[in-house]
Amino acid sequence: MSAVVEKPVALDEAAFADLKAELTAWVTGPGEEWSERIEATGDVPPELFAELRERGYLSLAAPSELGGRGSRSRATSSSWRSSPGRTRRSGCSCT
Repeated sequence: MSAVVEKPVALDEAAFADLKAELTAWVTGPGEEWSERIEATGDVPPELFAELRERGYLSLAAPSELGGRGSRSRATSSSWRSSPGRTRRSGCSCT
């Protein structure tokens, strides 16, 4: 059985703004709760990966030829890094 890979749709400015708002809301809401749980237990629960997969967040940076959205472009990355209110958590090595 082969998997059907859909071609990603390029995000226009409005769709990107919507996605960015959605991600920001998740990160500052449920994402913080997951973070606290992970820091308390030292474990990343499988339920977190299931939630991220269901929301489509795990495919954001994957190349479109591998079934991802291919959203990681220089414009996307620099726009996200320069977002107002975006801060780096202590100990996070992400940029």
